[in-house]
Amino acid sequence: MSADIHYATVNFSQKKPNKEVLRIQEGDTTTYAEVKVSGSSDSPSSIDEPVTDKIIGEQAPGALQRRVVKLRWVFIILALLCLVLVITFSLHFNTRNTCPQLWRPFKSKCYFFSTVEMNWSLSQENCTAMGGHLVIIESEDEQEFLLQEANITQYWIGLTDSEEEGAWHWVDKSTLRDPKFWGERNGKKEPDNHNGNEDCARLNTDQGLKGWFDVSCGRNSKWACEAQVKNIKL
Repeated sequence: MSADIHYATVNFSQKKPNKEVLRIQEGDTTTYAEVKVSGSSDSPSSIDEPVTDKIIGEQAPGALQRRVVKLRWVFIILALLCLVLVITFSLHFNTRNTCPQLWRPFKSKCYFFSTVEMNWSLSQENCTAMGGHLVIIESEDEQEFLLQEANITQYWIGLTDSEEEGAWHWVDKSTLRDPKFWGERNGKKEPDNHNGNEDCARLNTDQGLKGWFDVSCGRNSKWACEAQVKNIKL
């Protein structure tokens, strides 16, 4: 009796063999079968995982960190802008609204208008005691403000030529440079040094006698002080 022999083609992988040969023998008949082996030494997850997802996953923490840094700078800039606005508003508010009671605000200063009368020297001493001085008028706006606030009253201002006749100086020792606010009496321009002893200036608000007039320093009159907010003594 002759034996039947069957052959099957067997392929072997060079890298990672995933096939095995099964030898089956029954009696005189020998059969070779090709068997595929599923799986490998590598974990399935490492084979199936997409390469692009892995790269994105590795890059994500760095991108997130850069985004956080940008947002942090945005918040810092916004905080600085808010701080500038708060400081600006505070300065504006302080200039206009923090003058003490009985003092009236104008631009960067506060002004006090007395209700009692004194001579020029005592008026200046009282202004100094309150942290200021008799008003020094430096602009047309300030002149108009004083005229309105004075309300048809006469007030001493911080201008005198008591040291040298005709050489008018403010109480801070600065020289009078613009004489345009001097008033006029009976068609004659002030100062006129009437009777030879008018060495101090007074602000008149009467419609007929409006402006500055030189008056005897010993006369009693109301007085107007000016001061910076921080210097005022209550």
